[in-house]
Amino acid sequence: MVTIGMILFDGMTQLDLTGPLEVFTRSPDTMVHLVSKTNNPVRCDRGLRILPDTTFANCPTTFTVLLYQVV
Repeated sequence: MVTIGMILFDGMTQLDLTGPLEVFTRSPDTMVHLVSKTNNPVRCDRGLRILPDTTFANCPTTFTVLLYQVV
């Protein structure tokens, strides 16, 4: 099983998340986690809000891949 963590934060660019997310979620034996500080919606740079599915405190302790956007 491949475990992927994608870090969400206010001001991120939505396409930097959803582009790779589309590819990863179609891959067999892959689990994707949208991780943020809280479970509150994260507001992207153009206003779209994305809901994380886990927090840093509750996410898996290891990931095969960890993605974040450098600003």
